[in-house]
Amino acid sequence: MTISRRAFMGTALMTSLSACTARGTLTTLPDTPDHQVQQIIAATNRVSLDSAVRADRLSFSKIDVAVPEHREIGTVPVSGANAFSVLSRQNLDTEDALRAALQNAPRNAPLTLWIHGYNNTAAEAIYRQAQLAIDAKMEGAQVTFVWPSAATARGYVHDRDSVLHARQPLSDLLDTLDRVWPGDIVLVAHSLGAFLAMETLSWRNRGGHRANINLRGLVLLQPDIATDVFRAQVAGAGPLPELSVVVASDADPALWVSARVSQSDRRLGAHTDPDFYMPLGFRLLDVSGISDASQPHLVAFSSQAFLSYLSRLQRSDLS
Repeated sequence: MTISRRAFMGTALMTSLSACTARGTLTTLPDTPDHQVQQIIAATNRVSLDSAVRADRLSFSKIDVAVPEHREIGTVPVSGANAFSVLSRQNLDTEDALRAALQNAPRNAPLTLWIHGYNNTAAEAIYRQAQLAIDAKMEGAQVTFVWPSAATARGYVHDRDSVLHARQPLSDLLDTLDRVWPGDIVLVAHSLGAFLAMETLSWRNRGGHRANINLRGLVLLQPDIATDVFRAQVAGAGPLPELSVVVASDADPALWVSARVSQSDRRLGAHTDPDFYMPLGFRLLDVSGISDASQPHLVAFSSQAFLSYLSRLQRSDLS
């Protein structure tokens, strides 16, 4: 049987971009010895966290995640005795409930708003932020925006549609956080989630929203964005945070395949020329040479070098 180039590239894309292979569930296991507890506020425009169906309104949950102590840095085990699990899960039905859930977080550390990438379940998105918070020693409040990914390797087109649908809900989330959180916010987004972040900032500016609210940091991790689209997004987004960073690697096979399928020279996350970023107001962190990551598209999560950088970023003066 002969396979066409288009079919081959499509299959390769689905294989390469299924970056998070572990699935996991939001399973509540109250007896979890040898675990650290990380609170995550989950905001979603899914019908529910267990569904990939898109909704037009946001819902919120407070989730206490048990992060196993005896695991390798950067990993998210989801099976066996040493797995991530949920200690408690509570719906937050009002803005006052959301405000109360955030009140014990330290105000001198920024709130981290995390946006996951393609092919993620809700559990993967939430557990990944818990892993980052623990491994990078991020002490501030942690909020995960769980957009409606199909959570399948065949769902790339569905996920890109979901990103476009999620612009308004993510904008609504930024407005909500502006009302309930008095401190700084750092937005961290990976891969297709970075496309969503930039689309939303541009969407907000075009819609007359107050740009960036209390957003003090913007970190795009190996973003799956065409470079010319990125230029247009930056131009449309209005003033960006002074601390705006793109983490890129020219050794990311997922972004290489994405570029081939989209018939573009390269994706933003594979562009490692600092002269490209400086006029756009972004700093470049080139992680091409980092060899301690378990998967090239997941350098930000599993590389101790990057986790150390993220920890320093959290302690920086973001004013």
